[in-house]
Amino acid sequence: MKQTLDKLRFLLKNIGQEDIIQKPATMAEIFECEKKYNSPMPEEIKEFLMFSNGFEYGMQLLELRSVNMIFPSKYSGVVPDGWLKLGSLLYGSADLVSDENGVLFVHDKCRDDDSKLREFSLKSWMEEHIFYYAENDSINKPLYYVKKVLEKAGLTKKLNAPASAQNIAEWEKNHNALIPAEIKEVLKFSNGFRYGVAAIEVSSLEEITFVKNWDIVPEGWIKLGSVIGDGAYLVSDGKGELFLADHENHEEPLRKLSLKVWIENHILEMVEEDCDIDRRDMLVELGLWQPLL
Repeated sequence: MKQTLDKLRFLLKNIGQEDIIQKPATMAEIFECEKKYNSPMPEEIKEFLMFSNGFEYGMQLLELRSVNMIFPSKYSGVVPDGWLKLGSLLYGSADLVSDENGVLFVHDKCRDDDSKLREFSLKSWMEEHIFYYAENDSINKPLYYVKKVLEKAGLTKKLNAPASAQNIAEWEKNHNALIPAEIKEVLKFSNGFRYGVAAIEVSSLEEITFVKNWDIVPEGWIKLGSVIGDGAYLVSDGKGELFLADHENHEEPLRKLSLKVWIENHILEMVEEDCDIDRRDMLVELGLWQPLL
């Protein structure tokens, strides 16, 4: 498992998403959880928790709970009461659970046969599915999904005409500054994108401005948009790095940001609820996902 987790860290670092790895859990925290529920955790889960205490990746392709969020399950029929609920796979279509002996199982809610509940290897599943996703990951996946959901709901008016690569290159040349790669992809998706009540706002090329007299952002950086509407802004150093400037975060008011991860964690569910779309059904309809378990 260690080699698998080391490769996961490498892949996430390579695509600029290493920050989704959380502070590791301690053996003492894991032991306390096992003692509390009188149930040992699967060894693969323990190793993962000591790699990252809680984890969510790829539109909930893999979601593992932190130690303090692990509780006994209460199912009807399929999973015995008292088994530990450890996380989920594939956009919530399958749960990871363990029995009283610490054996890891997957509860596949999309199946109706005898394999609905069966033993499971997290290591093998990660190597087959998570690595492929990470090696082919980009912000274009959630942007394409958002576009198709809006099209299905007849809400494409929320999108603007895309900016061309030539227009973006001309802006960079004229202003002697680089726009972050993820922002470029958003501009080519919609030249200016706003969703929700200031939940996300990416400025159009014409609206991009330069920072002046900001206490937490250096003079001359680029202001590219905002999120949440509570004083958090998308900014860049002009060298192609994307940052979140958050006046409310006193410990780390300026930090690097993966816009892709932020959209997956904060915008997709909002779009789905507004458009009355079920993610699993939509992904299957688009051919973006088929049950893999």
